[in-house]
Amino acid sequence: STVNSFGDTCIVSLTTTVTVLNPSTFSLTATADNDSIFSGTSTIIHAITDTTLTILWSPSTGLSNPNSFNPVASPTSTTTYSVTIVDSTGCPRTATVTIYILSLKCDPADVFVPNTFTPNGDGQNDILYVRGNMISELYFAVYDRWGELVFETKDQNKGWDGIYKGMKADPAVFAWYLNAKCYNGDELKKQGNTTLIR
Repeated sequence: STVNSFGDTCIVSLTTTVTVLNPSTFSLTATADNDSIFSGTSTIIHAITDTTLTILWSPSTGLSNPNSFNPVASPTSTTTYSVTIVDSTGCPRTATVTIYILSLKCDPADVFVPNTFTPNGDGQNDILYVRGNMISELYFAVYDRWGELVFETKDQNKGWDGIYKGMKADPAVFAWYLNAKCYNGDELKKQGNTTLIR
């Protein structure tokens, strides 16, 4: 309030205009072509949004371009990538995606052959396979007790069904040998025995 020249008290009112900025209206999500990869391989991660504002991925380690909407990610360990967009009002919007690194083991325990199989046509354990998820190349051979080759393959999806020279092999102990190469480049040679049971 103020006082005029006659000594009267005047009331002064002030008007202020307040502008309310609209909050960010764009969406943002982060995805990956494959969220589980082996060490030494890559995948593409994506910032999916309906804006063309500048983006930034963090951390930038293992990324082809931290400012790309679709960078190639090649992390060496499990990593959570965050993508951030700052809108025209200075408000950030963030989304995350995690890339998991799978182990590339090529240990004897990770590549194995069962010690028995029963090729009796019951649909259970009828075929002798080499087991292991990390095998990229394989040579597998089975021999009878006289050292005669009864089966061999280079395809992990093919196993011995107990047939030799068109006939069912008799129950016996068979020797096997395998040479496997794993996805990490390691090579594994192994041998053992399997009992055929009918």
